[in-house]
Amino acid sequence: MEIYIDTHRISSVSFSRDGALLASASSDSTVKLWDVATRQTIATLEGHTAEVNSVSFSRDGALLASASSDSTVKLWDVATRQTIATLEGHTAEVNSV
Repeated sequence: MEIYIDTHRISSVSFSRDGALLASASSDSTVKLWDVATRQTIATLEGHTAEVNSVSFSRDGALLASASSDSTVKLWDVATRQTIATLEGHTAEVNSV
């Protein structure tokens, strides 16, 4: 399967457990959600202030975690596309979730 994402570097991708969604972490500080069936972007999640390095869905697919060079991890509600928590306290970039 190929999805043409954009011109920004993609550092991580994660499929939802049911395979319906793909999340991508981008160098433009955003996370994009993709509909796998249509191969279209369905949401752009904004809130990080630096490159996003990693993304990972929760087992039930309700949450998405993103790790960034801004030293934070954000938890997103996949249904509402809203940030539900920002985890601060790292002293350097966060590379993986």
